[in-house]
Amino acid sequence: IQMPLMPAGAQIIEPLPFAMVRGEVMIRGTAGGEGFAFYQVQAGEGLNPQSWIEIARGDRPVENGLLGRWDTAGLEGLYALRLQVVRADQSVDTAILQVTVDNTPPFARVLSPLPEQTLTVKPRQSITLRAEAEDTSGIVRVEWWLDGQKMGENLVAPFSWHWQATEGQHTLFVRAFDAAGNVGESPRIIFRISR
Repeated sequence: IQMPLMPAGAQIIEPLPFAMVRGEVMIRGTAGGEGFAFYQVQAGEGLNPQSWIEIARGDRPVENGLLGRWDTAGLEGLYALRLQVVRADQSVDTAILQVTVDNTPPFARVLSPLPEQTLTVKPRQSITLRAEAEDTSGIVRVEWWLDGQKMGENLVAPFSWHWQATEGQHTLFVRAFDAAGNVGESPRIIFRISR
């Protein structure tokens, strides 16, 4: 998708076009130029919003700086951000870009071993731990946590970890991270290894 060129005096440099965002989003860029009067930053739902909500306004020029903060709490999906720089002659320079708001953490759960399961293994035998993780914006990483220590991570599915089993009771969970930076944690399971 080709992004339209932004005028020199009205540019959004952060977030990037088509970025995944969440929480409080810092909107940075440039609002200025000859005849500058004021600027406003707006957000609208969808690819081509029918209505806009003002999220920031300023009466001083900004160059590669903070234009405003956008609280996305309770929002999900595709949104457009619009920067309008109004000049003394009432002309307006506009910059628009789209972002995806994702405030929902990923789903994650341990598939194997099962809660309260006892596994009988031979000395120095490895077992395969398995988990699943899902998110609408995609999973970028799954971390494996055993007995309070991070063992490792997977960057792609299927999510599994080979572990040289040690005797005793163990607590296992996984943490899943999505493309927007949300974190989902599986329920902790307790299992046992016996010889």
